[in-house]
Amino acid sequence: MLASVALAGIGILACLDGTAQSPPGKDGSTQTHAAHGSVEGGVYADSRFGLRYTFPAGLEMQTSLNGMPVGTGQKNGNSEYLFAALEKPTGQVRSGVFITADPVGALEVTDVEQFMRLMISQSPIFKGKVELEPVLIAGRTFYRSNSGGGSGGDTPTRFYGAQVGTSCNGQFLIFWFSGASRAVIDQLVHSMDSMKLTCPAD
Repeated sequence: MLASVALAGIGILACLDGTAQSPPGKDGSTQTHAAHGSVEGGVYADSRFGLRYTFPAGLEMQTSLNGMPVGTGQKNGNSEYLFAALEKPTGQVRSGVFITADPVGALEVTDVEQFMRLMISQSPIFKGKVELEPVLIAGRTFYRSNSGGGSGGDTPTRFYGAQVGTSCNGQFLIFWFSGASRAVIDQLVHSMDSMKLTCPAD
């Protein structure tokens, strides 16, 4: 089973345990340089995609999720965990963003809409029909799905999520957002408004 299916099982970042990065240096500049991407001054950049994404203030970059390294280029099956940032644990649903890349052709599909439908529909926390709507971000067409609203696992906490994806340079590039309300999710998704994504190899 592909790691991307496991990601669908993760679904909402509220369920994830992360390891935060070490505190920034005194000058607040470079935080972490990964094998392919880097984080500097609150911006995640990855030259493979021509990507520059300013992640929401208040979230801490994570170096691993559920024991899987993030931002090292290491793959979990076909999936690469490019970037993750979560708010500090509060006992509530953790707001966060998680970016993954899977090669076009993963799950034996080449269409990002179909790929997202397959991933999301296999999540144990997503119920019902997967609805996707096209949205224009950074001059490219992305597809967005919303999920959640119920309790997760044994906790009564309500959680919400959004999945926003496109294809870029032969990869399915997916942004996973989690939060405790639809309003929080919308704020998180709007963090993509100023994002740059040039996909130079397309």
